[in-house]
Amino acid sequence: MKQETNRSIADAKITLTPISGLSIDVTNGFDTYSQQGSTYQGRIPYSAFSSVNAAFFPDGYVSNAKLNYFQWTSDVVASYKFNPIADLQSSTSV
Repeated sequence: MKQETNRSIADAKITLTPISGLSIDVTNGFDTYSQQGSTYQGRIPYSAFSSVNAAFFPDGYVSNAKLNYFQWTSDVVASYKFNPIADLQSSTSV
């Protein structure tokens, strides 16, 4: 049996500050992978007196399978910071 996996994970982030105290963070990315597997079983000699079951693929067996996966991810966070009085800072995030 043979198996191979290829995977990529990537993202990009943008931070916007449209007004003083407001910060908007936008993160987008993806997670993708591919798996491929194969199996080869050659012919099995079969006779009435052997220990090999005739139902166990006496003519051999070949298999190949492939899976591709792709997922987008996204995250948006907005934060607003301000000072209601000189020694106090307030922060709100959504």
